[in-house]
Amino acid sequence: MTARLFALPWWATCLALAGLWALASAFAVGLGAVPVPPGQLLGVLLAGGHPADPELAAVAAIIWQVRLPRVLLGGLAGLGLAVAGVAWQGVLRNPLA
Repeated sequence: MTARLFALPWWATCLALAGLWALASAFAVGLGAVPVPPGQLLGVLLAGGHPADPELAAVAAIIWQVRLPRVLLGGLAGLGLAVAGVAWQGVLRNPLA
């Protein structure tokens, strides 16, 4: 009999992990030489990259052209490494591979 670490259904665990990934990504986008507070970040993301406020135009350019692509590419690279690890475990039939 195996012990379950969490007593949640698989879909709830996936939803919780996706929420944690989104929170960590938002935190990463807000960090940098020009700090972006969470409220300002949310305003830029909801405006779709074209905020009505001229002060947010520079921040929107930083977020959409520099930080967000880097965070998404980092997540994609991590996803690729995870898939490659699972594939090796399946090919070698070794959970430690």
